[in-house]
Amino acid sequence: MAQRIGCDVGGTFTDFVFVDATDRSIRTGKLLTTPNDPSEAILAGVDAHSVEQGKAISSAEEVIHGTTLGINALLERRGAKTGLLVTKGFRDVLDIRRCNRVDMYDIQGDFPEPLIPRRQRGEVHERIYSDGAILQPLDEEGARKTIKSLIDDGVESIAICTLHSYVNPRHEQRLAELVAEQAPTVAVSLSSQVAAEIKEFERSSTTAIDAYLKPKMQTYLTRLEENLRSKGFSGKMYLMLSGGSIAGVQSARRMPARLVESGPMAGAIAAKYFAERLGSRDVVSYDMGGTSAKACLIRDGEIPISREYEVDRSFRFKRGSGMPLTVPTVDLIEIGAGGGSIATIDDLGLLKVGPRSAGALPGPACYGRGGELPTVTDADLLLGYLDPDYFLGGKLRLDAGASRSAMERSIGTPLKIDALKAAWGVHKVVNESMANAIKTCVAERGGNIYTTTMVAFGGAGPVHAVQLARTLKIPRVLIPPFAGVVSALGFLLAPLAYGLVRTHKVPLERLDLEKVQSIISNMEQEAASVVAEAGVQRPIATKRFAELCFIGQGYPVMISLPSQGEELSIATLHQRFLSAYRKRYGNCSDSAPVELVSLHVVASVEAQALPPTQPPSNSTLAAAPKGRRKAFEERAGCMIDYDVYDRYALPWGSTFEGPALIQERETTTVVPSGALVKVQDDGALLITVSAESAAVGQAN
Repeated sequence: MAQRIGCDVGGTFTDFVFVDATDRSIRTGKLLTTPNDPSEAILAGVDAHSVEQGKAISSAEEVIHGTTLGINALLERRGAKTGLLVTKGFRDVLDIRRCNRVDMYDIQGDFPEPLIPRRQRGEVHERIYSDGAILQPLDEEGARKTIKSLIDDGVESIAICTLHSYVNPRHEQRLAELVAEQAPTVAVSLSSQVAAEIKEFERSSTTAIDAYLKPKMQTYLTRLEENLRSKGFSGKMYLMLSGGSIAGVQSARRMPARLVESGPMAGAIAAKYFAERLGSRDVVSYDMGGTSAKACLIRDGEIPISREYEVDRSFRFKRGSGMPLTVPTVDLIEIGAGGGSIATIDDLGLLKVGPRSAGALPGPACYGRGGELPTVTDADLLLGYLDPDYFLGGKLRLDAGASRSAMERSIGTPLKIDALKAAWGVHKVVNESMANAIKTCVAERGGNIYTTTMVAFGGAGPVHAVQLARTLKIPRVLIPPFAGVVSALGFLLAPLAYGLVRTHKVPLERLDLEKVQSIISNMEQEAASVVAEAGVQRPIATKRFAELCFIGQGYPVMISLPSQGEELSIATLHQRFLSAYRKRYGNCSDSAPVELVSLHVVASVEAQALPPTQPPSNSTLAAAPKGRRKAFEERAGCMIDYDVYDRYALPWGSTFEGPALIQERETTTVVPSGALVKVQDDGALLITVSAESAAVGQAN
């Protein structure tokens, strides 16, 4: 078996990376996503590669897949009709939330509607203490009646979340058996399996999300795997998880909540990989695709992982305004600002871009697929940044006339400006929106934006990156090889891993270390068995972590624990906690009592190495443009001549200045005047944004 395939399904495009171990090559592909059935675009891309390269899917060792199907189903409310079983008295936990407002002065502010309406929530008589002791046994007869009423109402999936089941899951397990007796085909999600930790609202929300997605995701994954098998694929299929690792398809089917942010996370992994090759460990990962843009701050080479992620926020940048999802998730910020984002004039007569997107169908006006509203892609085409004859390597010809008509009709005429000024306004607005998001991302996470390197990718990322970096005063931009499909490449760099969390809330002074070691050992065995289930043959390593906090506080701090075989002591836990607390908050008390909150274990297998990027056949050290094209220059305020370069022909080690357009099949890098490009020894483009940005970076 010679191939590894990475496949990223986005809202507008489906991206492919094909790594061939025989000739040590890396090839790419990009197709429009098929929204009604995303698997259609995947199969079409695999077939196209087989025809073009003569590499049948039967030669593939593994297919690693990431998808936006889960997050789109949540945002568009297209999941299963779901029921919820809870302990009597907790029927309204999804409505009550944390009993607070996001903005204390906004009496109009609303939270997202719960995924499960109140009429589809049933109560059962049972009660378990926080230490796991049973106060009230489960009333099975009453539970059967409650389950029947949900089934009669037509639910396709049931979430089960009883009080303190993270300590003792017996009642939840019995309720699952009762559901199976009455309706074997109804999907079931147990909070004791999905999110076995404290915080009732967060645990209920995560379990509801898992149950809401399970039927749709299971059907999709089963159909995709069967279709790939029918074409001769006999290797392993993996799914990208929200936490930056991959898992076997069996594990993904069992717990689809871990797939909600499947696609965007791989970009951060690839950004770290290419930045470290440059020697940069403080990075802003910037991924702008067709539907949205994502940013992630990577500090000291560590990708930030959060367990406080939220989806469907009613207030874009405000924590607490969405549905919590307590699964490991790469901590990034995402806004509706992609190439397909639609430009409109709001009620105040102001230009607004996004969050609505034209998606793959009908797409931007220039695609010629029925779109009539102007988008960011239409603006970039009118500004001369995109070549209408070389979009997707020439596979999709763009109609500049359609872009101009849409821009004049929707933006130019209302604002009384011509199409070019309207297009620049759209381009500028989307850049400012992303700049504000990146500033928020960096500030909240304690970074210094002036000393970071921006790693930009995605179909639209390199088009906007240098001008965006100039706005933010980021001194350097790195455009990796295969920039238009970097997220798909990131799948092939991700480790195969599975993590578990168990709440074990005990003050340090009363901690039983033998019991802790026993819990961790059981967790390691369970996590390793899930990884082994995926059929991997390489060694499995495990890492241990713990969350601790000062007694009375509600937000614990994560620390690493000694490896298996090393001594675990209360003094070690205490000192590591104080050190981590000071690093995050600046100061703390050495004498205040501390408690253990939860234990974490991650079992993982490192990814296979990628083959080195091959240099172009041209042996000269000078970069020669292949032509010139008119494009908009901000400093000049008009269209000027830009040199046009073929990225695949750029000699390694060469340098040149903007204004320049660097074309590749899946994207174009726009280099304005005053910026300097150096082609690295792996083909990456290192762009010094401007002398003034470099000076700001050095001063900080």
